[in-house]
Amino acid sequence: MQKIEIYENNAIFTCVMKYETKNLPDSQIEIKFIVPKEDFEKYEEKAWNKMSEKIEIDGFRKGKVPKDIALKNAGEMVLLENMAEEAIADAYTQYLTKEKTDIVGRPSVSITKIGKGSDLEFTLISAVMPEVTLPDYKKIAKKVEVEEIKEATEEELDSLVKELRTARAREDNRIANKDNPENIKNDFTDEELPAFNDEFVKTLGDFTDIADFRTKMKERMTEDKKRVAREKRRMKILEEILKDTKSEVPKILVEFELDKMLGQLEQDIMYSGLSMEEYLKHLQKTKEEIKDEWRDDAKKRALSILALDAISKKENIKEDEEKIEQEAQMLQKMYKDVDPIRAKEYITEVLTQAKVLQFLEDIK
Repeated sequence: MQKIEIYENNAIFTCVMKYETKNLPDSQIEIKFIVPKEDFEKYEEKAWNKMSEKIEIDGFRKGKVPKDIALKNAGEMVLLENMAEEAIADAYTQYLTKEKTDIVGRPSVSITKIGKGSDLEFTLISAVMPEVTLPDYKKIAKKVEVEEIKEATEEELDSLVKELRTARAREDNRIANKDNPENIKNDFTDEELPAFNDEFVKTLGDFTDIADFRTKMKERMTEDKKRVAREKRRMKILEEILKDTKSEVPKILVEFELDKMLGQLEQDIMYSGLSMEEYLKHLQKTKEEIKDEWRDDAKKRALSILALDAISKKENIKEDEEKIEQEAQMLQKMYKDVDPIRAKEYITEVLTQAKVLQFLEDIK
């Protein structure tokens, strides 16, 4: 039985929490938790304060619904589930602090017992960091050549100007023919495009005239070229390192990457104006069939996470804690429902990986 101190709003709750762990195949660990009922009940106020902000019932302002009326409408189980979410997050964090378990990816959680006046019991299954054997990554990084970047040319700038004029012509044509869609077109002769003059460039941003536009855009295009070249070199270095990296890749980590890939696809489809159902119908495939096609790529992405993590530990590469906190808070402001712990874990992973890639890029 472990005594865990939970710090909450500058108050200290002493929670007696029992847990037992079991190693599973495929670099996984199972942790069974029990949070006694008297400690589980301590989360009621915080859970209610959080959920009350979102409850809407006719006759009451949002966030001002009395607790008894809200629970009568939503059901007590909703409150219990919110309490469990808070308790699980705390228990998991305290477990990691106590045991220093090197968990990778997002754990799956299943609640096995929950109820009013009852202990909270739940089981967490997650991947743990497997043994990773790295090649001589410094030697590999040195071998990947640095691409020589030339300044953006006048021809490239002229091509951009043509694209901007065409885009403006299409937009103007679409607006002019909003009531006559049959007249909307995409192709225009040069004479039909808007004139490229000082007034035009002023509508594109902070430009005073054509000369100012060409100077600034040439600089931006050159910087874009450098950025793309840096990213290509980073990915090439990582690709070469992965060729000789040896490690068992946990299935749970592969599934996590597949879910991220599928989520990105769904977002892209939504922006294109289609639904996922329409897209799948067009392809005549299911989500699972798509995931099966992507499995090798997902495994490679998962291996890259393991390799970068191993390099960060070997080189003691860490991101500044203050920067992580700032970025995590920004993420929470953008996505109100994001779990604070998961937000911090995600930001820590992203920033640390970027720092490792920068470290590899700087090896000459």
